[in-house]
Amino acid sequence: MTIPMIRLRRRLVLSLAGSMLAVFTTACSGPAPGIQADADVPSSDSGFIGGEIDSGIGLLFVSVPPFGETFSHDGNTISVRSAEFTIVDLRLIGDAASGDFRTSKDLVELSWKEDKEEAVPVGYEDAPPGMYSRVRGTVVGFSIKGDVELDDGTEAEFEVEQESVSLPIEFSLALSLEAGEGQTLTVEVDLKNITEEIPFEDLTVENGEIEIDEDSEAMEKVEEKIGESFEVTD
Repeated sequence: MTIPMIRLRRRLVLSLAGSMLAVFTTACSGPAPGIQADADVPSSDSGFIGGEIDSGIGLLFVSVPPFGETFSHDGNTISVRSAEFTIVDLRLIGDAASGDFRTSKDLVELSWKEDKEEAVPVGYEDAPPGMYSRVRGTVVGFSIKGDVELDDGTEAEFEVEQESVSLPIEFSLALSLEAGEGQTLTVEVDLKNITEEIPFEDLTVENGEIEIDEDSEAMEKVEEKIGESFEVTD
């Protein structure tokens, strides 16, 4: 049996100020969708590669639930196989240096797939002592792929992709950092929350694919859920 492909896609042109892209940090290898870095500008890549950060603040981004694990909603059975998020201006918010180079990352890329589910580390080694309450950023591109079995038994692969978008994210941090101290926290990205309310049963497959209008209910639902699906768990 041929399994049809369902595609939820939006293609727009995103224009970012040159100052934002002049120096950037990536949390994993590979260029961000639609974003080109200036080859003459040195990268400010973090030295934090996971585990416990020696000084400053480390964030370990993980995807949940594990890939291959199924979950059900409204009669649909869903599993996710891969996920990618491109985030700009990811900054720590608090009473110390909020928004300068010590507490912000111009560009972060999160990427997971079935054979690569490791936590993605983002380090702020130079974060000064102080109280930090929140993390803010903007998702400018994402791709989520998976499988779904509808209530009527129809099976399909799905892909939700936006190459150029602007979705604010914000989540609580509630952290007090002392001088010379290092603290590492885990941030969960809830893929179940993002995908479970996609109205798969209302999507029509044509020639094995379906294109979803940018103003459709399905795309609006995904956009809405992304903003509330990042959470510190420890």
